[in-house]
Amino acid sequence: MKKIITTAVCVVTVLSFAGCAQQGAKLENIDPKNVLPIDQVNMNDYNNNLTGLEDYFIKLGYIPAATTPTEMMYKVIGAIDGHRYIFNFNNSGVVMELYEYEPDNLNDDAKRVLGEIKENGSFHVFGKENIDAGVTYEATLSDNGMYMMIYTDNNNGEDHVLQKKTVIEAFKGFHKDSSKRDSSDKDTKKDESKTEESKAEESKADDSKSEESKAEESKTEESKTEESKSDESKSEESKAEESKSEESKAEESKTEESAA
Repeated sequence: MKKIITTAVCVVTVLSFAGCAQQGAKLENIDPKNVLPIDQVNMNDYNNNLTGLEDYFIKLGYIPAATTPTEMMYKVIGAIDGHRYIFNFNNSGVVMELYEYEPDNLNDDAKRVLGEIKENGSFHVFGKENIDAGVTYEATLSDNGMYMMIYTDNNNGEDHVLQKKTVIEAFKGFHKDSSKRDSSDKDTKKDESKTEESKAEESKADDSKSEESKAEESKTEESKTEESKSDESKSEESKAEESKSEESKAEESKTEESAA
C-alpha cells in the first residue's frame, strides 16, 4: 500500500473538494478506456477490509495506482479506518472517500452516521460551536454494512455519470455476503504497538517493584541498625549498672571493715 498522508480534517465541503482537485498539484488522471468491467476482476482475490477494497478499486481502474491516499480523522464518524483520494476522471476532478466500520461493534457516532445514511442517503457532520451548524454529505453504504463511500464529481457529463454509477455498483457489491473482516497490515502494526506498550508497562512495573524492594531493604537495614544501636545502648546501660553494683559492694565492704 502506498504512503498515506495524515490530515486533521474528517470531511470537507463539495466546493472544497472541487477546489482541491482543480487548484492543487497535478493530479493523476483516469482514462475511461482503461476502466475494466466489474466481471473482469475477481473480487475474492482481495481481502475484506479497507485495504482490499482500495486494491480492488485500483485494479478496476477506479483509483489511479499512483495516487497517494490521505488518512482521515475517521473516528469522528465512528469508523475504524478511512482514506480520501483526489484525482481526475477524464481530466475532471473527483474526490473519493472510503471508510470502514465494524457492524458488530458500532459506537454511538457510527450508529448515528450509518442510520442517517440508511434513512436519507446522507449524513450530517456537526459544527463545533453549534450542533445545528455543519455540513450534510451524500454517502453510500456497502451491502455488507462494512464500508461507507463519499463520491464527489461535479461534472455532469454522460461519461462521469456512468462512471459514478459503476463505481457505486462495485462498491455496494464488495464482499456483499460477508461482514467478516480480514486482518490487515494495519492490524499487525496495532498488535505490535500494543505488545511494545505492554512490554513498556511490564518494564515500568518491574522497575517499580525493584524500587519498592530496594526501599524495603533500606528500611530493613535501618531497622537492623536501630536494633543494633538499641542493643549497644542496653549493653552500655547494663555495664553501667554492673559498675554501680561493684562500687556499692566496695562501699559496703569498707563500711564493714570500719565497723570491725
